[in-house]
Amino acid sequence: MIYPLWARCSTKQLAVVLVFALAFVSTACAREWQRLVEQRPTPVPLTVTPVEQLARPVLSAVPAADVTPVPATMLVDLSTEEQLAQVVVPTRDLRDLTLRFNPAITEIPLVVNAEAPDYEVGTQLEFWVHNPDTNTASRTTAKLIYKTAVAYVWVESGQQYDEAAIIHSIDRFSDQSYPAEVAFFGSEWFPGVDNDPRVHILHATNVGAGVAGYYSSADEYSRLANAYSNEKEMFYINLNVLNRASDYEYYETVLAHEFQHMIHWYKDRNEETWLNEGLSEYAQEVAGYGADTIFANSFINTPDTQLNTWRLDTGNNREHYGASYLFVHYLTQRFGQETTKTLVEQVS
Repeated sequence: MIYPLWARCSTKQLAVVLVFALAFVSTACAREWQRLVEQRPTPVPLTVTPVEQLARPVLSAVPAADVTPVPATMLVDLSTEEQLAQVVVPTRDLRDLTLRFNPAITEIPLVVNAEAPDYEVGTQLEFWVHNPDTNTASRTTAKLIYKTAVAYVWVESGQQYDEAAIIHSIDRFSDQSYPAEVAFFGSEWFPGVDNDPRVHILHATNVGAGVAGYYSSADEYSRLANAYSNEKEMFYINLNVLNRASDYEYYETVLAHEFQHMIHWYKDRNEETWLNEGLSEYAQEVAGYGADTIFANSFINTPDTQLNTWRLDTGNNREHYGASYLFVHYLTQRFGQETTKTLVEQVS
């Protein structure tokens, strides 16, 4: 999923409440809304569990959906609408599609490494990166500049970067964002396609002018299934944007956003884009950062935006980000984080 770059502004939590009220509540209901806001219990912050104590299944494969076919004898008595309600849409599985439609390939491993890799700082590797502006993929050589128990940090070779600032932010991601998101949303595929418990974060330049960062599920497969796969649990940061803006708190919220996408791919690969993006926007709050009203303001300017839809043009969805984020934020404000977790799990 691509996370577009837009200007950032700092606001207090009350601003989000007011923005949401203006968007969804008519003038006649404003007084009742204010009463509900004042009576709403204060959310209880999540306790950050140390990484080594996180409870999560360690699986060698992505679990298949547990689907029980409906017998034809039952379907025949149902209307077309009722029959459609019984349909379970299969997940888009690149490995399965390749095995079924490419007779030259008879076997594709789910996990590409028998042993868990352990890259040393200073290692250089080649990676595929995608540029949505040109819809092209290119090879980039990157150097491993830092690693924690949670993440490898790669930077495109020959590029300028603020090593101290990146390391500080990655430490916050490893100690704060990562465990908080795993506790709230669940785990990513662990240890995943590469059999490595760490996620990879690549800082590269050729990823599109309007992109702050992105996650690609193509990397969750062997290259036999997708030639452009990096065969790692990883996401990408636009190094040009990071160097130009030097806003490392914003950078940290992008890390939180993209990590939620990684988790969600493993938990529910068929999730609707609008809900997936709304949860990634909310992930920055789960990770301990303040609410951001930039996308919310875009929605306010176009309040007729449909909630459960998304434009194909990924760089022009500000109001959709705002609508979906406000929906998830509202659920949490109104019902609390634990209830929101339960609702999301049921939808997924």
